[in-house]
Amino acid sequence: MLLSERQTLFMNYLLERTQFPANEFREQYLANLSHRCKEYVNLASQPIHRDRKTGCIIYPKDNDFKVYIEQDNRLVPTRFNIIDLLMLECDIKSRGRYKILSPSKTLISATDISHFTYCPVGWSIAKTLQLPKLLSTQIGTSLHEQHKLLNFVPFRQSDGSVARPERDLRTRAGEVDCDACTRELFSDLAESVAVFVGTTSDDERKWYVGSDKRYVGQPDYIFFNARKDCYFVVEEKFHKIPRPPCTDLPPDWCATHNYDPDAIERTRQSTVFYDNHLNQLRSYIYGIRDYGPLYGYLVYWRYFFEQHESYDEPSAYNLHIEQVRSRKVSGKNDGDRNALRSVYSQIRTVMSIGGGTFNPEQRSPTRCAGCVHSVLCGHKTGRYDAYSFPYDRSYLNTKRVPFPEELRKQRDEKTEDKEDPNHSAGHYGSPNANGG
Repeated sequence: MLLSERQTLFMNYLLERTQFPANEFREQYLANLSHRCKEYVNLASQPIHRDRKTGCIIYPKDNDFKVYIEQDNRLVPTRFNIIDLLMLECDIKSRGRYKILSPSKTLISATDISHFTYCPVGWSIAKTLQLPKLLSTQIGTSLHEQHKLLNFVPFRQSDGSVARPERDLRTRAGEVDCDACTRELFSDLAESVAVFVGTTSDDERKWYVGSDKRYVGQPDYIFFNARKDCYFVVEEKFHKIPRPPCTDLPPDWCATHNYDPDAIERTRQSTVFYDNHLNQLRSYIYGIRDYGPLYGYLVYWRYFFEQHESYDEPSAYNLHIEQVRSRKVSGKNDGDRNALRSVYSQIRTVMSIGGGTFNPEQRSPTRCAGCVHSVLCGHKTGRYDAYSFPYDRSYLNTKRVPFPEELRKQRDEKTEDKEDPNHSAGHYGSPNANGG
């Protein structure tokens, strides 16, 4: 993350406003966030307004410094770096630009279990406050709706008829890089028929309710294996990985640009099955009584953008799924059952008493930077040792701090007299991350 002197001054000013103390954690958090900030570009989009006489688009005031494109009847900036994101966070928090939800204090969903396992604070935020979906979330939702496994597995429809697959599983297995568990899954699917397929559409969702009437869940798939005479569930996730590294670059260029092909390839080949995803799958296995699934598979479809890593170019949406990695979870494993019971019990307790303890020492800069609720989180700063449920908006308070004098002198005349210093963002937020 290479920033100019002016950009660094402005970034530190923004961090002061969010009361994020300067320490090693903050530096590591920013380093991780700089690689993910474009995932938040949707939050910076603005509705399109047109001149009543000419019909021409009225662009935002910072259009001299940024380029906007039309997308879904909104204007989306084509460049969005870490300073833009920090400015956006200040604006969202100080002006309350989020939707306030009314969470249930009794009902626990499979998604709750996943969020709580990842971070109890993030779970509380997700239940209380809402922002538009991040671009990475939209991509995952879109891929989920494609129901990729239904291209290869028969599906028993509501009228009892069975829709036959368009392609053979053996063909699919030859198209992607599969591990041993995925090959076992494909073998299992070859003997099975889908009896339930989940959806992200609120109008079509079907929820399965646990025996205590306090758990609800909707898996991606429920299958019936005729030979084994049993049901099993499949939960799929979509993970972005780096593109295959270039191996013909000059060593001096790699050193200058901190480009390590071996490290990139290690990242591509390393798979970690996250506890929050495993607990979500466990909740389906133990919580869905309608079918009584004996086991389940957690599937990671691992993709990369074929041509560009940038989210602001149309070709960024040309996704290539290169790898499939899977993990099987049994419904007869006491360790799995106890792990799920522990999380479920903790959520019940937090709901009943209205919050829980929080240990700042257990924060991870990588996890905080990768959390979709990061923009609305006050706990990432390490200033709190407890959290509330619902999430108290006092955690989002920003601080009034003097605008850096060095930057005040350099501001454009058009922004010099404005009360809100964020209006000068075009000078400090729009250059490339290298300070250009």
